[in-house]
Amino acid sequence: MMGCNCLQGAFSSGGGGGGTTPLFFIPNWCDGASSNTNLFNSFWANVTYISSATESAVDITMTNAFTIIRHQANLITNTKNGTVTLSFRDDASSIQTLSITASTTGQFDSGEVDIDVAADSLCNYNRDSTGASSGTHSYVEFVSCNPS
Repeated sequence: MMGCNCLQGAFSSGGGGGGTTPLFFIPNWCDGASSNTNLFNSFWANVTYISSATESAVDITMTNAFTIIRHQANLITNTKNGTVTLSFRDDASSIQTLSITASTTGQFDSGEVDIDVAADSLCNYNRDSTGASSGTHSYVEFVSCNPS
């Protein structure tokens, strides 16, 4: 298990009222996964190389509390013949999920959300493609966050 102080990587984006809003991203990417399995992925890792069917093997301790404000994915290629679910997980529960239908590409966006993640939470990404029996896909996924 690894520790992560994501606030160290924070930067400011333009906010309303002339001020700035602290903002940081937690990325994930996949470069052609062909397995039709339920895998958990660590942050800043390529799902093809660092993933596991055992969630605790890829959990990262988020040392600071934060709020997820949006979950997005860009499906670059997708020949999966069934639905794939991309989830951000907090302490072994999916707290934000995107469903990608068979053979669909493009932008997927949760819209604005307000999901609190407590300090010292164990977090990871989950890619569940058990609904597909064949095909591959490539994607970039991230959640946008504000420190709490």
